[in-house]
Amino acid sequence: MEVASEAKRPAYRPEIDGLRALAVGSVIVYHANERWMPGGLAGVDVFFVISGYLITLNIMQDIDRGSFSLARFWTGRLRRIAPALLLMLFVASLLALWILPPDNLKRFGAALVFSVLPVSNFYFRYNESGYFSADSRTNPLIHMWSLAVEEQFYLLYPLVLMFIVSRKPAWLGRIFASGVLLSVILAAVFSSTKPEVAFYYLPPRAWELMLGGAVSLLARRSHHLKLAPAIANLGSWAGIAGLLAGFLVPGSRETIPWPGAIVPCLSTAALLALLHPAHAITRMLTAKPFVVAGMMSYSLYLWHQPAFAFARLLSAGTLSAATYLALMCGIGGAAWASWRFVEKPLRRPGAIPDARVIAGLAVFGALLIAGGIAMRTGQGLPSRFSAQTLRLMDMSATERRRSEQCQSDIQANPKCANAAFWPPRIAILGDSHAYALSEGLVPVANGARTGVTTLWRSGCPPILGRTYGGLRERECMDFMDRASRQISASRSVEQVILVARWARHVELRAFDNGEGGVEEAYHLGVPPLDAAKLAQFQAGLERMILRLRIAGKRVVIVGPVPEAGWNVPDYLWKSQRFGNAAPPTTSLLRFQNRHVRDLKMLSELAQYKNVVVVYPHHMLCQISMERCSTVAGFGPLYYDDDHLSRAGAQSISRYFERQFLRKLQ
Repeated sequence: MEVASEAKRPAYRPEIDGLRALAVGSVIVYHANERWMPGGLAGVDVFFVISGYLITLNIMQDIDRGSFSLARFWTGRLRRIAPALLLMLFVASLLALWILPPDNLKRFGAALVFSVLPVSNFYFRYNESGYFSADSRTNPLIHMWSLAVEEQFYLLYPLVLMFIVSRKPAWLGRIFASGVLLSVILAAVFSSTKPEVAFYYLPPRAWELMLGGAVSLLARRSHHLKLAPAIANLGSWAGIAGLLAGFLVPGSRETIPWPGAIVPCLSTAALLALLHPAHAITRMLTAKPFVVAGMMSYSLYLWHQPAFAFARLLSAGTLSAATYLALMCGIGGAAWASWRFVEKPLRRPGAIPDARVIAGLAVFGALLIAGGIAMRTGQGLPSRFSAQTLRLMDMSATERRRSEQCQSDIQANPKCANAAFWPPRIAILGDSHAYALSEGLVPVANGARTGVTTLWRSGCPPILGRTYGGLRERECMDFMDRASRQISASRSVEQVILVARWARHVELRAFDNGEGGVEEAYHLGVPPLDAAKLAQFQAGLERMILRLRIAGKRVVIVGPVPEAGWNVPDYLWKSQRFGNAAPPTTSLLRFQNRHVRDLKMLSELAQYKNVVVVYPHHMLCQISMERCSTVAGFGPLYYDDDHLSRAGAQSISRYFERQFLRKLQ
């Protein structure tokens, strides 16, 4: 993002700082909670257009005077960008050493190196789960990609302009238009085929910066296009309306930068071209709060994401709106100090000689690179934590990796079943909660010399038929049809255990425990099943039971496991390291209210012959205290916010051993 400038060459336009304030504000609000401003990421597109406008205006004015120098241009960019950036990276590194688990610190170290160089956009393209993933919310440096794009533009763009002006100055407009068109084509192609490339790389983003450049080429000799005042005023209002609309329209990995960036970019270009000092919009944008925020916009952008990410990493639950407001105040203070004591002094050419600034920045940058390499090669420096803390830190990731290895189609995976006793007499069928239960049931079945096989597909309930309209319905129903036929045809399997996260399939809503634990949403505005679809869902479960009973199998249905809301291992290690809070429990009443409909459905199915329903909350929840446990001693019963850990699944399996292993000994 372009650093705010107070320079008098070209003539200072305070309304541009007002636009910067809107842009950085939208990005900050988006990164705090994207529901508050779904399209707030468009603020980055606004910065790109402004940067292209100002850089082109500066370069072309110097070229016209015959005074342009590449060395002076690049030195100026370095003085404006690097000091505040390196300071932020240094402070973030200290916090990372204190807070981040080893795996996170390894990734932080790599991102640190690439941010200093600066080619972090290439790193994030290949080495992170994605800008729009939940993991990005706890990545302190994920926002560095846009700085890398701009710095790469600053490196190449003046060379291209100088070449064109020195060789074919009359062709500048045509070549410029061709460059914009080529970049737009790349953005359109890659947005649909390789969205990460379109999002992170300069070529599909260059049109945004060059659009601003085109405005400056059209208006080089005046600061606004000479249109009739009424037309210019109307265009300005349309521009500000388009900009605000762009901030409110949700973006996604498939629509950014194309076509998602079209409206904010064109709106910004219109405002740069048409704003006049007499316009009401100009008076608003030049109000002192907007101008001051715009001057600080670079530092605001630098500091906001590390502040949010580290706060989330420190918190066991979801941050409240009041916490975000307090963080924003702190971000404002840090940004002001960075702007006042780092940006302003070091970007004045005469304050400190260029050679000294460059040497100091080179040493500082080299030290940060060395630190990042140490974090990476040192495997995240695990000696910072105790063995118990390390085990808790790694639990969720370890179990997720194992579940990915163990997920099968219709063939049982011997690595993840009780292969010591084969063929299996018990089959577990369902979604990822079926896998979680199997990890605890296997040791219990092993004591009874009974083999277990697990057939599961993440997100798929154990029902038959395509009638209820749930998430990934076709894929899930095909899998359950084939898996249930395989189980029915098995001569060895005597009992089938059906497992699912029932509320996920019925309510289609993320769980909020009402005490700060809110899981990441997994739906896209899908409403809960209405009465008709719930009846169809229940009919699908009845068809599954009927198929298994006709094949002579006994059926056990495992009722809902109380959801925690918090990632329990994370809650425990954070509490131990930072807060020493009591082990987390959740509300029994909250559980009962969430599961009214699926508990009623399961109670009706329990009336079937050879069908037994067991309820894990009978073991996990204490009625007298109206609370549900998530830990036993200091060991988590969950490996995330809703899946049982091996210890939790084993406790459930022992509690219901008679039902799970009846008549099989």
